[in-house]
Amino acid sequence: MASRIALSLLLFAAALLPACDDKSKPKPDAGMGDGGMCVAGTAGPLEMCTTNESCMSCLCQSFGHSKLCTKACTVAADCPTPFSGCANGFCQR
Repeated sequence: MASRIALSLLLFAAALLPACDDKSKPKPDAGMGDGGMCVAGTAGPLEMCTTNESCMSCLCQSFGHSKLCTKACTVAADCPTPFSGCANGFCQR
């Protein structure tokens, strides 16, 4: 009887393990201060975008007359190449 209970618990736990896999969770959206989620797109740094979900960084911002993928920053050192610096909390071109 005890072995049947143990086996049942083991099978139950095994069924739950795939639900704990976090590989499929969306990335936090750097552009949404409300804790929203973003499923990253394929556009890279400084590529054209239409929504946050268009960008690998999940951050699409307006720069003049165009919208480009960027990333959040606090200082210029936070912005890798091809960005030229940090302004208003975003890496700039």
